[in-house]
Amino acid sequence: MKKLTVKAVCLLASAAMLTACAQNGKTQPDTEAVKTLNYISTQSISDSKAMGEIQDFSYSPASDRLFFRSYLMTDDSAEYYFNSMKSDGSDFRSRLITDDRRSEISFTADGSGYYVSTMYNDDGQTCTLVKTDAEGNDVSSLPLSPEGIDNDFYVDGICAAEDYLFVNCYNNIYVFGYDGSFICKMSAENMSAWKMVKGASGTVYVWSYSNGFVLYKADMTNKELVKAALPFDEVYSSDTYPVSGYGDSELFITDGTTFYSYDPEAGTKTELFNWIDSGVSIMEVTKIFPTEDGFICGGSAYPSGRPCAYKISATDEKPAQRKELILAGDEYSLDPYIKNQAVNFNRRDSEYRITLKCYNDIQSLNMDMLSGKTPDILMIGNETPADTYVTKGIFTDMYEFIDSDSELSREDFLPNLLKASETDGKLYTFSDRFKVFTVLGKTSIFGDKMGITTEQLRNIAAQKPSGTEIFPGSCKNDILDYALYMSGSRLIDIKKGTCDFTSDYFIGLLEYANEYMSSLDTDAYFDDSFWDRYATMYADESSLLLISHLNDYADIYTFEHENFGEPATAVGFPVESGIGSAFEIETGFAISSSVNKEGAWRFVRTLLLPDYQDYVDCFPVRNDSLQKKAEKAMTHDSSRVTNPIIIMGHMMLSSGTMGIGEPAQADIDKVNAVISSVQNIHKYNTTVSDIISEEASRYFNGNISSKEAAEAIQNRVQLYLSESY
Repeated sequence: MKKLTVKAVCLLASAAMLTACAQNGKTQPDTEAVKTLNYISTQSISDSKAMGEIQDFSYSPASDRLFFRSYLMTDDSAEYYFNSMKSDGSDFRSRLITDDRRSEISFTADGSGYYVSTMYNDDGQTCTLVKTDAEGNDVSSLPLSPEGIDNDFYVDGICAAEDYLFVNCYNNIYVFGYDGSFICKMSAENMSAWKMVKGASGTVYVWSYSNGFVLYKADMTNKELVKAALPFDEVYSSDTYPVSGYGDSELFITDGTTFYSYDPEAGTKTELFNWIDSGVSIMEVTKIFPTEDGFICGGSAYPSGRPCAYKISATDEKPAQRKELILAGDEYSLDPYIKNQAVNFNRRDSEYRITLKCYNDIQSLNMDMLSGKTPDILMIGNETPADTYVTKGIFTDMYEFIDSDSELSREDFLPNLLKASETDGKLYTFSDRFKVFTVLGKTSIFGDKMGITTEQLRNIAAQKPSGTEIFPGSCKNDILDYALYMSGSRLIDIKKGTCDFTSDYFIGLLEYANEYMSSLDTDAYFDDSFWDRYATMYADESSLLLISHLNDYADIYTFEHENFGEPATAVGFPVESGIGSAFEIETGFAISSSVNKEGAWRFVRTLLLPDYQDYVDCFPVRNDSLQKKAEKAMTHDSSRVTNPIIIMGHMMLSSGTMGIGEPAQADIDKVNAVISSVQNIHKYNTTVSDIISEEASRYFNGNISSKEAAEAIQNRVQLYLSESY
């Protein structure tokens, strides 16, 4: 079996390293790897692609095999496959699963594997516990006791401990003996279990979400879940999760940036390695397994999707020296795609290496940026005050690099996005991808031209039955926030340090916002009747405008078929002039005016080349990559589902898209027209939003007039701009 091996570089934060990257088609892997101060990682990629999308991984140390399921969507159903390969990517095996549902395999210390097979019939479900050998071959089976299979029983994962089998059913953990007997059912308040892991002691732990992530310890003496200590104050990100323990470490834990040894009794952690420094792309890792020699990681290689494995082990040898480039941002702007690109850069570049710095809050970032402690590259999120940094002269004009780059030119990129990103003709900030934040409504109601005014909205509402919602579930402050998002420099011009909140437009907007409810009782609004009408509320015109994030050429087509039932127009939000749609930039970037700016550009340019642009998860900024994305959207894809939309500030998904076909060229042209119409970048300023909310509330409460509220907002925002920019 041929496979592809990629050698990755490992080190700790201050260590430098040699570069290595090899991809070959040899029958045996190239086992040479680069030695580093603390860890060495080798990635092996199978040349066999699993059928469909990979779901999970298990690992058997006895056979050194990784096991994983995959599923392939068809027009009528889904096919599930059981796959395995050696940890070096060789000896790939795959077979179709005939069970209605099958869990992953979980291995015990003696090398035995177990999984639960579920079959459904008119009387309910029958669950079978299957024992396997270390190669994943079935050895024996027996039924799980019906006593434990109630209406809440639905297998989402299993964990095979020494004496018991634990079954994760979302809100409950079911425990069975290996003879199939039912032992107990455990839960915790508002528990939504994500995964289970085994401690080095053999104890099973449950990672659950309930307004933040919580770790529970399974106490089999009292048959209950007991909350364990966490080494973080709060955990809300899915990038943070525990890993089964080994040796002296009861558990391990990762936050998506760093990997730690973790003591759940004391709630303490000890850093072992940084993922970027270790040469491991966390977006390619599905599950992590501790071994006697280090760690095995199973996952999917990006962008091929082929199954892959990383081996991580310790070493005392030191690497060669390279110049360090600091890549900084927050947990959102330093997303898996950027981290993956940093790993690839570190593998290839022999002169520079990327080190990540993640800021937990804007205040810490501001202190460093304004005190001269600027990173070489800053990744910019929605709330990053990049305009402030631009006015301070911190960033370099990237046009200087683009214009002298043999592989890039200004003409490669979307012209209106470039224009919206400029400051006085200079490109201090840009992005690798974007979404379009806009508002959709039926063409039969709003016409086929983009753009809308508050007066037009009032006239349309007057023709509709009482109770019709224009922006469903929106409150007064929501309307004002939408205007702030969509208006760009029309309301606030950071470059000039001015604002305009006393215009007839904004005063009229205050008066229009006052027609909406003051607050939303979410429990009352999102009752059963809401969900009964949700699928049809736009089609039956009980709700008229859908606020959405477009990130694919199939989105408008999908909304038309799934939500509206007929053609829709991106009318945008009512703004003073132009069209109220905005570019939404989640991963912008800037290069500081540092001595390392040439090296920083060597990394940034990789975000703008076709090899990266062709695979971004939303709209790419390159024109040729946009065209490829459009062509892909017109190609049949039975697995395509809708992208998130926003209703009442909550992320929703409309139903699946099977049976609606694919967009045609006319649908692609419609999306291109929307993209071409956008002139502003969506920006959010918490301080300005709070000022508007505070002063507008006095008008909404009847204490002052709309004009007086506008004047108060103008004065306070202008003072803020004068002090901050």
